[in-house]
Amino acid sequence: MLDHIDHVVKLIGIEHVGIGSDYDGVGDSLPVGLKDVSSYPNLVQGLLDRGYSDADIKKILGENMLRVWRQAEAFAQAN
Repeated sequence: MLDHIDHVVKLIGIEHVGIGSDYDGVGDSLPVGLKDVSSYPNLVQGLLDRGYSDADIKKILGENMLRVWRQAEAFAQAN
């Protein structure tokens, strides 16, 4: 998962990376150490270990999604 995040950040930037928590119905296909949202501390520690800032981690964990959601709502209300 960390390698995937690194890859996307390098391709298009931290502002376009986010993760979800809807793990229902995925079976055993989840990465080791991320079997459910209770494992998010493992992901956060991995990001910290790779040099991601607190601000970047907040973006990945939800701020990016909220920003895009607000933009989509503003667009919908304007049109």
